[in-house]
Amino acid sequence: MARTKSDTKLQRILDAAAEAFIETGYRGTRLDEIARRAGLSAGTIYLYAEGKESLFQLVLRRALGDPGPSTGELPFRGVPASDLIEWVWGRFNEIARFPCLEAAARAPAPPADARAEFELVLREIWGWQARYWQALELIERCARDWPELHLLFYREFRRRVFETATRLVERRMDEGVFRRYPDAATAVRVASETITFFAMHRHVRPDTAELDEATCRETVIAMLLAGFDPAHDPVPDPRVAEGG
Repeated sequence: MARTKSDTKLQRILDAAAEAFIETGYRGTRLDEIARRAGLSAGTIYLYAEGKESLFQLVLRRALGDPGPSTGELPFRGVPASDLIEWVWGRFNEIARFPCLEAAARAPAPPADARAEFELVLREIWGWQARYWQALELIERCARDWPELHLLFYREFRRRVFETATRLVERRMDEGVFRRYPDAATAVRVASETITFFAMHRHVRPDTAELDEATCRETVIAMLLAGFDPAHDPVPDPRVAEGG
């Protein structure tokens, strides 16, 4: 089905708004700047969203896979902040599925090929962040004005994933199939932050925005797998070295 002129304008506005919110944050973004980026008049934006807050909600909903309002529901009227938080929480619970990670963490014994199992986990986490990177960047960059969104993702949702991954890595280290590190949680964070940068942050960093997705993914995953390979010498525990 061909897009209407209205659909095309809305997509231009949402693309420009997402770019502006991520670049300058919620407070620093002006509707006239969004209009300039979209190549439209400032007044045109009000045909699609009632104001900046409504537009931000519309951008965030799209970034989280919501189909958005129909033409007859425009201009979009945002909901109260508490309702938005509730919707985002519900949406995260719908889309944040990590079956490979969860299955590995529940497994009663180490698999025949722990490297292959961990590779699936890393690819799963990469794939999720790569798909929803724009929503995550919006939440991070606009944390000052939407702190509830920031806390929801980083202190509730993301923490659960970290805890599950840490349990998995701790077990695999104890079983001798992962390289031993002084602290499993730190090792998991290093792996996670590396994925986060290249799957997500690279899109908005001027020196990495042009990096190829597949090349980044395969390089990062190969390096992380090597880092957990038990064939490497164990990393000394600094507490032991210091006699603690």
